[in-house]
Amino acid sequence: MVSGNFLGALPHAADAAAEALAAPSLPRHVVVPDFLGLSMTDVWPVALGGGVKVKVARLRDDFPVVLGHEPPAEGRVARQSPAAGAKVHRGAEVELLVQFPPDTP
Repeated sequence: MVSGNFLGALPHAADAAAEALAAPSLPRHVVVPDFLGLSMTDVWPVALGGGVKVKVARLRDDFPVVLGHEPPAEGRVARQSPAAGAKVHRGAEVELLVQFPPDTP
């Protein structure tokens, strides 16, 4: 004999299954995009599309100075870690070393 509670739960289970199938699942791992040479204006959409976060340091006199997450837009990425093509967890942080024009304070 089937209990009424079991049959009452079926519509809820079917709704949950339909929602799970309709929602696109994102992969747990992503490939690090190539940021080298990009302007800071171009970094943000690439990071968002690539599923990673960025932390930026400024290259000044060959020594990095940490800027955080929103530096000025005129710099270009000189180095990155991890390297482009590395496999990381979605949302992982990629450190960018940015070269700015000499006259930028």
